[in-house]
Amino acid sequence: MELALSLLTVVAFALLALAIVTVLAPLAIAPIKALLRRDPGGAFVPHSQLVRSRLFATLYAGLGLVLLIGFQPHPFRRRDGPVPASVAGSPEVQARVAEAVAPRIQSGDLMGVVVGVVEPAGTQVFGYGQRRLGALPPDGQSVFEIGEVSRVFTTLLVARMAERRQVGLHQPVRELLPDSVSVPTFQQQPITIEQLATDRSGLPGAPPNRPRSPLEWCPPFHDPYGRYGVTLLHHFLSASDLARAPGSRIETSVLGMGLLAHALARVARTSFDTLATREICDPLVMPDTRVTLTRSMRDRLAQGYVICRGSYREWRVASPAHRCSYGALTGAGGFLSTANDLLSFLQAQLALRSSDLAAAMAETRRARYRGRGLEAIGMGWSVRLGSTAGGSVVWCHGGTGGTRCWIGMDEARKIGVVVLANSTADVDPLGFDLLRSLP
Repeated sequence: MELALSLLTVVAFALLALAIVTVLAPLAIAPIKALLRRDPGGAFVPHSQLVRSRLFATLYAGLGLVLLIGFQPHPFRRRDGPVPASVAGSPEVQARVAEAVAPRIQSGDLMGVVVGVVEPAGTQVFGYGQRRLGALPPDGQSVFEIGEVSRVFTTLLVARMAERRQVGLHQPVRELLPDSVSVPTFQQQPITIEQLATDRSGLPGAPPNRPRSPLEWCPPFHDPYGRYGVTLLHHFLSASDLARAPGSRIETSVLGMGLLAHALARVARTSFDTLATREICDPLVMPDTRVTLTRSMRDRLAQGYVICRGSYREWRVASPAHRCSYGALTGAGGFLSTANDLLSFLQAQLALRSSDLAAAMAETRRARYRGRGLEAIGMGWSVRLGSTAGGSVVWCHGGTGGTRCWIGMDEARKIGVVVLANSTADVDPLGFDLLRSLP
């Protein structure tokens, strides 16, 4: 999308320039023709030519304006260096974070980024860039869309409800849905709760029957799952078949994780947002981790951006991204959160603070199935085996139309890192590098 945005921004301004040239060209050329021909009548432009030029100019200008409205490009100047929003904490950690982040802020690849670090001694938060164009840098209280990182809350609910015997990990998800809804099988093999939680359900990554619109290619209007309601979800499940056996392959599925959250909410007889708030966010004191924005969160929301590839001198162009909602698939990517809240979450995961959710958390982090190379998966988490001197890294990443999020931890060293960015540049390498380099 970044390359398309670059090209279409150039096309939009070229069309507007062409519209101006198309209108003015006949008027500018007529006197030159009259002079060369020594026409005593002076310059003259036929009415039909004027009408034709204005018609084409209107067409060019209209197309250019449509592209500008659709993509809303905003020029911004690359910064000379990062401006920290928070400098509290260890100078050594601050220096490591600044060294890793500075080149990406200077290049303009990142609009704004918050890095949080959790250690046995406490937490530290560093913010760089801009929360929105022309604004101050983001900080630990800035609210970001976290995309697929939402799944770690969904799977934690699974583990918690399984602990209470409200659901069974090997229970077919069909048993949690209305009688009128069937769930696809493969040779009579049903999809289980555990298979949904580990991305092994066999369901497609995205629902094929989601409503589509040409506007979804425009970042200010991009919301691919916003109109995907429960009716469409149930219709797809009842009308589809699996192409392979459940459990035979690991494949990330927004549809599968969204279905899992929907089923859990039905068991609890409440909305998924309410269920997650009651069972996870409130007990862990995470007041800014929600599906629905509160008024306070809205005031602190970081605007997401798609940044064009390439630059002119010190200038780049960014298009503001629409905040993504996930409709019936909320549990797959619909949460918003802050660095402070996610650090609290990692503290509980690392047993740096006591929590009644400790056993359920450990269950989600456990490497259950081996993927490619050194990668394995738990429930909602990925596990990079033996990737640090201390042991394995448990991590998760996500993103929406204009944001990226990465959280990870090294259980052996009791350290964790949170990276939140309000642009679409990949922050996974930044997260892994920081986790490896921290003392």
